[in-house]
Amino acid sequence: MTEPQPSSRLLVIDDDAAVAELLGDIAFGHGFETDIATTPAEIDRLAGIGHDLVLLDLTLGDTDGLQVMRLLRKRQPGVALILLTGADRTVLASAQRVAELSGFRVLGACSKPVDIDELGRLFEESKQAVVKDDTGAIRRLSDVAMNAIDEGQVHLLYQPKVDLASGAITGAEALVRLSVAGFETVSPGTWIPFIEATGRSRRLLNLVLERAADDRKNFAALAALGEISINLSVLDLEDLTLPDHIRSVLSASGAPAGWTLEITESAETGQLTDALDVLTRFRLLGFRLAMDDFGTGSSTFERLRIYPFNELKINRLFVHTDRGGLEHTRAMLRAAVDLGEALELKVVVEGVESDAELSLVNEVGCDAVQGYLVSRPVAADQFGLAQADWDRRRSQPV
Repeated sequence: MTEPQPSSRLLVIDDDAAVAELLGDIAFGHGFETDIATTPAEIDRLAGIGHDLVLLDLTLGDTDGLQVMRLLRKRQPGVALILLTGADRTVLASAQRVAELSGFRVLGACSKPVDIDELGRLFEESKQAVVKDDTGAIRRLSDVAMNAIDEGQVHLLYQPKVDLASGAITGAEALVRLSVAGFETVSPGTWIPFIEATGRSRRLLNLVLERAADDRKNFAALAALGEISINLSVLDLEDLTLPDHIRSVLSASGAPAGWTLEITESAETGQLTDALDVLTRFRLLGFRLAMDDFGTGSSTFERLRIYPFNELKINRLFVHTDRGGLEHTRAMLRAAVDLGEALELKVVVEGVESDAELSLVNEVGCDAVQGYLVSRPVAADQFGLAQADWDRRRSQPV
């Protein structure tokens, strides 16, 4: 029997050597080349080697998984993680949240003893980070992403936003993708941490601005929209020249009032004064500002109090009723909407995927929605078709 050939690299971190060896053997069966670290010294040595996946036990004797995450954040930002622990589910859930807020792609969180079938599924899922190019050679996502940004190999997809009062598509969010064969469908959340960690954030922003401006000029369906949203990295908010730069790039394709700049709430801002300066100038220039992913960060209310937002985008977790039941979901969503209304913010809910979820957001009084129920993100030349399809599917105003 031919043994599977290793194609991607895994780091197993567990202070129990026997368990670590077993996990490594299972991983090899799924095509991984495996490194094993069972002591703080081994963790420090191996954390600097590029891996596609880290299997991390949270309880490690002389150290713990959260301390290891801090090290990995410096050495391998954005690496995919599978978390393991013998602690209770609440501890595991909290650790997963820390990992996500730290920019890691968390594929799963498993209690010990580990379900081997579940672990195998997660191993297979992780392989989207390592893809063969046209020559059949293995290419790591971090290398591909950094090279793509350097070479300008990105394009935008647009996800429609529906105004709930009229039921019409009145806006869209521009979402960046890599224009590299085999990597077009890889989520930006898996590669943007590499871009930010290597100082390419501003280069990526410039590419997005240029593509969005060109698309809005060249495609009538986009030009007719009331607003198009663009995501900003909080790293860019430290540049006091940013408002003038963005106005310059976008001015030929629409007034500032037709553009919304989204700032992710879960990301950490740097210098508060600089960020406030930049965001206030955006408003003075006429741009709209949205707090993205509301409900996922730790400083929500402070930012809402200080920063001049027009819009609150509620994270999709608030509408998925399998996370705590309908009544729990309704109560949380209503509280978020009430907060937005009290602050006179437009309230948009992301990730609406079913008629039941659409009914829920209507019930609690949201202003707009986006999600797969309306449309998946589409290319600029397909936006008009997506708009027409939505109009056909809604027999009456939402």
